[in-house]
Amino acid sequence: MSRAVRFHQIGGPEVLQIEDVPEAKPGAGEVLIDARAWGLNRADSLFRQGLYSVAPVVPAGLGFEVAGLIAAVGDGVGEFHVGQAVSVLPGFNLLRVPDAR
Repeated sequence: MSRAVRFHQIGGPEVLQIEDVPEAKPGAGEVLIDARAWGLNRADSLFRQGLYSVAPVVPAGLGFEVAGLIAAVGDGVGEFHVGQAVSVLPGFNLLRVPDAR
């Protein structure tokens, strides 16, 4: 299991929950990052409140600016390798958080 900060409804900071979620596995063309640092900013706050240009599909998470090490690679990934240091800033609609349901 991994831990994630997620929310199940739009709102203020009170809707945030720390939850156990299934360990993610990368799909084809994806990498799994062992995150060591996250950036939280105004966009994250607006997203949680439903005020960002992309509406959250709940449950949703925060912390899209990430730095860490690649923990696993999916099929077809050739340019990255396990243990490689990376940092990313994906769009909100590109982040896949495992569903704990």
